[in-house]
Parts: sequence; C-alpha cells; structure tokens
Amino acid sequence: MDDLTRLIEIEAIKTLMAKRVRCIDEKDWQGLASVYSDDCISWSFGADEGKSDPTIGGKAIAEATARVLTGLKTVHQVHFPEIEFQSDTEATGIWPLNDVLASEKDGKRTWMRAYGHYRQSYRKSDHGWQIVEHRLTRLLVENGVDEIVSGWG
Repeated sequence: MDDLTRLIEIEAIKTLMAKRVRCIDEKDWQGLASVYSDDCISWSFGADEGKSDPTIGGKAIAEATARVLTGLKTVHQVHFPEIEFQSDTEATGIWPLNDVLASEKDGKRTWMRAYGHYRQSYRKSDHGWQIVEHRLTRLLVENGVDEIVSGWG
C-alpha cells in the first residue's frame, strides 16, 4: 500500500469510528449495527473479565448496547488512534477512550466517567471498512452523584 492510499484508508477507519461513537451517543442503533460486520466479535459488557460471553454480529452488538445505554445520557470520545494494516483489506486499531454515562432522577445526576482503550480489528469489503473484532478495556473508572444545575445540560 502506498503512502497516499494508507492515509486515505486511515481516514476511512477514523470516520467509521466517529460514526460508531456518534451513533451510540445519539442512540442510533441501526447506524451502530452498520459499523460492525455480521460476524464481528465484541468483548464488552464484562466479557473480558469473564462476567459474560462475547456478543457476535452487528445487530446483536447494537441490541446489547441499546439494552445497557437506553435511558442514559452518554458521551464517548476517542483520540489519536494507532492504526496498522496487515493487508489492503485488514487493519487493527487501538483508540484511547474516555466516556461518561449519566442518569437523572429527582434532581440528581448519577454518573460514571471512565478511561481506557478500544482495541479493534477491521475488514474492508464491498460495504467499506467494518469492525470485525471489538474489545473495551478500562483503566480508570470514577463514579459520582451531583445536583442538576439548570441550564447546564
């Protein structure tokens, strides 16, 4: 792969990941399913710690994400990926992550803020780049409860 093609493909994978986190925060579950391949394996929701089995397939991953996050306000931010190509149609990426999950009730906001990494594998097909393996690891998790201040979201 020449340098220009490599940069174009890196930007395509960055766009894929931007769509993924936007779809989560906007609760666009159909859009979220589209970023994963039908055979994608997702190691989230405690699977890494042996608390659950991995989730397989884009639709199932989106449904599992919806079950966990519907009703919560979320903000996911990813930064400075390390993307490496194994071939013209296969790549891996590591993305530093910070996310916030919050629920509101009775004038209080309960929240979790976490920092960690997404580790992913990608495959390019007729559908463009898709995630074929997804793993979430958290390095630090903070929790809190705050009063909701009017006008501050």
